[in-house]
Amino acid sequence: VCGFNGADMASNANALVMEAGDFFGSQGCDLHGIKVFHKAKVDDAIIYAAAVIIQTNGPLKHVFDNVIIGKQSILPKVENVIYEDKMGTSAWVYKRKVLVGNRNLLINHGVDVPKESFEKKYTRKNRKALYLAVNGKIMAMFIVSYSASPELKRELKKIEKSGITLIVRSNDPYINEESLSELFAVPKGFIRVMDYPAARVYDKYSEMSVEKSPAYVVHDGSAKSLIASIRCAVTTVHSRKLINFLTSFGVALGFVCVAFMAAIKGYGRLTAGSLIGYTVIWNVFVYIVSKIQRISF
Repeated sequence: VCGFNGADMASNANALVMEAGDFFGSQGCDLHGIKVFHKAKVDDAIIYAAAVIIQTNGPLKHVFDNVIIGKQSILPKVENVIYEDKMGTSAWVYKRKVLVGNRNLLINHGVDVPKESFEKKYTRKNRKALYLAVNGKIMAMFIVSYSASPELKRELKKIEKSGITLIVRSNDPYINEESLSELFAVPKGFIRVMDYPAARVYDKYSEMSVEKSPAYVVHDGSAKSLIASIRCAVTTVHSRKLINFLTSFGVALGFVCVAFMAAIKGYGRLTAGSLIGYTVIWNVFVYIVSKIQRISF
């Protein structure tokens, strides 16, 4: 956080806008298995799913990027992407309509899905079934899971006290306000998920760039670093206000004490040592209170 100017700017934020994928990073999601249907090839299923998930910057992007060994150049172009709330994404790949989402997405598009009892055999221990359908036929089921970073969870709990809301863009069927609240153990309403029209506006403005801009806050690009920097900015502003108040109060208290001693004709008792002692004790008190206040954030 670059000085008090940076702290003032950052602490005035009402909300932080982020990608859902930033919450999980490279270690927050896992792929546990793949089940193919209608004699589909596993490689084809991975290519279709990876193309959609990586291009839409979903939480599972790192998982599928690892599966294709980082060779994103082999992925086909994805067009006409549409996110359907709490269901998943539809898009066009190789001039074919591709669906990547939960069973409700496929049902909504008239695609036959396995029975829920079949799905439940693979989705124990909080695992989820992510379906892939191409041209109206189910092609594969990916068994995935999501986990919260303990460090990010701590940062979210701290910044929640500041009154700043997190607004998240998600195109993942399993990452919504309820699941984020449960995964990161934060109150409902603290994290809001954009609807599709708002996400399109976000895409438009987030792609804009300028040649020069003051760097009020610098972070390493991770969600934890961004949230921690904003929290530190808020803490810095609160601490400065508290220190200014306590310092002014200490000066006023000292003046009142001197005036009182003068009124009772005890002015002679005010030695240089007593004034220095008072100043030291009060500064130590201000330091301790400011530290307690910072720890509480």
